[in-house]
Amino acid sequence: MAGISATNFDKNFRNLLSKFIRNTQPERMVVMSTNERIKKVRQTVGITQATLAKRIAVSASYYAAMECGTKKVNDRIIRLISTELNIDEHWLRTGVGSMFSEETDAQLARAMSIFRSLSPEVKECALIQLEALAELDGS
Repeated sequence: MAGISATNFDKNFRNLLSKFIRNTQPERMVVMSTNERIKKVRQTVGITQATLAKRIAVSASYYAAMECGTKKVNDRIIRLISTELNIDEHWLRTGVGSMFSEETDAQLARAMSIFRSLSPEVKECALIQLEALAELDGS
């Protein structure tokens, strides 16, 4: 601690600790609303508002209004999105836990592990095949 006295060090440390504590208080933490979480889910999955709206049987305009926060996300919508996209319902309601169900996390981890081991040419072929399967599946 050359150049800094023990008193100055203690004072600096307390100031840093105080700033850290103030910035990590729950009221300062960013919490997403359910509306923001449904948008995050859709973007993460990589589908359009219109596609998800169709999959959960609501109009595209109603779905867009939910994402914007002008319409409330009700229990039926939460259950439909959770079921349709294999999203953890508790996370969708509260933001606590993992976005995807544990089964989906394991499947994604396995798929990503395989995908990462492929050559660039084979990766491109795999993506084309996945897109074709999704189209056949109606996704």
